[in-house]
Amino acid sequence: MPVHRGSFVFTIKNGEIDSFILKPEEYGLYAEEAKLNKPLSAEEQAEKITAVLAGDESADTEYERKQVIMNAALRYYLFGYCAAIEEGVQAAEKQLKEKAGLEALERWKASFTRP
Repeated sequence: MPVHRGSFVFTIKNGEIDSFILKPEEYGLYAEEAKLNKPLSAEEQAEKITAVLAGDESADTEYERKQVIMNAALRYYLFGYCAAIEEGVQAAEKQLKEKAGLEALERWKASFTRP
């Protein structure tokens, strides 16, 4: 989900379709579209996401950090891990501070290393 504009979210529960507009500014996660960098190479993308997962809160990663938090929070809410998106935001922020995502990434990468 982008964090420079609202996004439509559609859900289906018990056969019922519902929708809402997710507005990043309502969760303190709005970032200017200008914060997006130019297209990045795969290596540059990997460096940027690793920096976000390592807890980098610099202006260089502001958009991506907020995007990671917004996307995680929405999924925590939609999959029932949190009763509200706000709770998901708090959980995602805590996980970034604790570097839980970086640890999971390192475990995943280690599973591919060969002796």
